[in-house]
Amino acid sequence: TTPLEVADLAEQAFPLQAFPLFERQAALIQALLLSELGKSVRSRLRSKRRQSVEDALGPLMGDLESDRAVRAVIGYLVTAETWKHLRDEFGASGDALAQAVAWAIRTLIADLERRP
Repeated sequence: TTPLEVADLAEQAFPLQAFPLFERQAALIQALLLSELGKSVRSRLRSKRRQSVEDALGPLMGDLESDRAVRAVIGYLVTAETWKHLRDEFGASGDALAQAVAWAIRTLIADLERRP
């Protein structure tokens, strides 16, 4: 895994690319999040997304419970569910939301990189 792949978690792979798409297709994304068909599709994609996050973070992580927790948080941040929750609960949307989630991921990754 290269550092670019780690950076992709915050930059290319998710919030900065996907969240604006979710905004443009908000009704469709919300329907997919709530429908049985959407749940089925997300279920099939979940393990692939989880593996992608684990592969990207692998060089930075050990087997500590705290490492697994950070991996889980980053994994959650790169989901449509996160976009919907932040949009619905806090009124966050658009580029500001994508930038905030990307910042959170970068901050978590920077913390992992500083750990011994």
